[in-house]
Parts: sequence; C-alpha cells; structure tokens
Amino acid sequence: MPAVAFDTLRFTKRLLDAGVALELASATAEAFKEASSEADLATHRDIELLQGDIEQVKVSIERLEERMDARFAQADTKMETRLAQMDAKMEAGLAQANTKMDTGFAQMDAKMEAGLAQANTKMDTGLAQMDAKMETGFAQVDARMETRFAQVESRLDQVDTRFDHLETNLNGRIDSMEQRMTIKLGGMMVVAVGAITALVKLL
Repeated sequence: MPAVAFDTLRFTKRLLDAGVALELASATAEAFKEASSEADLATHRDIELLQGDIEQVKVSIERLEERMDARFAQADTKMETRLAQMDAKMEAGLAQANTKMDTGFAQMDAKMEAGLAQANTKMDTGLAQMDAKMETGFAQVDARMETRFAQVESRLDQVDTRFDHLETNLNGRIDSMEQRMTIKLGGMMVVAVGAITALVKLL
C-alpha cells in the first residue's frame, strides 16, 4: 500500500478536541508522522486500536488529574489544618502574653501600692516619733523652766527673808537709838531743870 502524506496539524487538533494535552497530542502526531513515513498507511483497524490507546491514555491522564486533584485537596486540607493550628497557637500565645502582661501589671500595681503604704506608714511613724520627741522636748523645757522658776522663787524668798532680817535689825537699832536718845534727852532735861532750879534759887 503506498504511503500518503500525514496531516500532523489535523491529527493534533483532533487529539486536542478529544481532551488530550497539547504536548502529548503534538508528540503523538510527530510519532505517527515518522511512523507513516517509514511504513505503509495504517488501516482502519490500526486507527481504531490507536484511538483505543488514546482513550486509555486519556483515562490514565484523567486518573492522574484526579490523583493530582486529590493530592492538591489533601495538601489544601493539610495547609488549612496547619494554618488553623498556627492561628490557634498564635491566639494561645497572645492570650498567654496578655495574661502575663496583666499579671505583671497587677504585680507592679500591688508592689506600688505596698510601697506607697509602707512609705505612708514610715512617714506616719516618723511624724509620730517627731511629735513624741517634740512633746518630750517641750516637757523637758517646761520642767527645766519650772525648776528655774522654783529656784528663782526660792532665791527671792531668801532675799525677802534677808530683807526681813535687815528690817528687823534696822528697826531694833532704830528703837535702841531712840531709847538712847530719849535717855540722853531725859538726862539733859534733868540737868537743865536742875540748872534752872539752881538759877532760880540764886535769884
């Protein structure tokens, strides 16, 4: 049987219309072209067998695509699962971080409150001690002043006593001097009377 020209473009188009991939259709057309150039033209039976092989190839490709789709679906599911796990971990980590931050702030607030309370207590204690010291100091000053006043009053009493003694002594001396002067005046009067009497007698 004489060989005839093989239309690769038409054959490729028919394979593409049948759903075969472009690369596979082109390679198949080239292979048939080479085979037809080296051998007799295929019979109708050969074409049917070839179409059967093509159908098997299509089925294999469809199965491969199904497997690939299943693999992609599994990969998508795994990715979704991993992303969900990552989101959950991130949420848990953020929640833990927020909890730690809240706990840290609460501890800081508690420490600040305790520190302020201690400072207030120390200030109150210090002020109370200062008040006590001031009260003690004032009491000591009052006691010292009372003692000094008592000493001054005692000295004044002693001075009054001395003045009383001096006044008594002075009064005693004055009385003694008055008595002496009275006696002297009496004596002088007696002498004068005697003298006058004598003069009268003489006259």
